[in-house]
Amino acid sequence: MTIRDVFEEWCEAFYPEKSNYNTPHRVDIHIISKIGDKDIKTLTR
Repeated sequence: MTIRDVFEEWCEAFYPEKSNYNTPHRVDIHIISKIGDKDIKTLTR
């Protein structure tokens, strides 16, 4: 399971519809695009 997979699940749970808060889009651009393909188990603090 990659970081991108977890991010997509998080978006479905907390942002089921388009909202005025563009948080998922911003996270996708700034974080997921850079580290999204890493295995979630490799993350550390």
